[in-house]
Amino acid sequence: MKALIMSAGIGSRISRYLNNQPKCCVKIDDIELIRYTFELLNKKGIKDIAIVTGYNDTYILDALKDFKFKHYRNNFYDITNSIASTWFAQDFLDDSDKILTEEQKECIIVNLIDMMLSDGEADEYEEKLLDHIIEKYDFKREKFDIYKELMIKKNDHSVFN
Repeated sequence: MKALIMSAGIGSRISRYLNNQPKCCVKIDDIELIRYTFELLNKKGIKDIAIVTGYNDTYILDALKDFKFKHYRNNFYDITNSIASTWFAQDFLDDSDKILTEEQKECIIVNLIDMMLSDGEADEYEEKLLDHIIEKYDFKREKFDIYKELMIKKNDHSVFN
């Protein structure tokens, strides 16, 4: 089993309280959350781990210096989202189509659609990544049109105005 951890973002809602460190480096009982996550994954036998970093990643890399993992960096973390970070780690996910069930693949795609549309609309790179994954998993894009429509409605904040 594999784990891909997304830790590139600034964490804009909480960053003002964190003294420029990534939110995954917040310490609880003197252990960084990211270190605790790696320890749990290792205890569960998950050793094939990759992480995508960006914002002030020296904090993250220092917290993980005792662990083995594959590292990817999203240098555009301040203008992109998790979809872009996934794109940087796509080679880590290349064989995931062999180990996931159909239902798991569908859930990944639906979650990607939700993330893509969380800010209102998907950009060109997000659409390309989605197309790549749908094709890799041997689905037809039309299968997910209803999910896209639902996510657009779910993420429509105009109802609060």
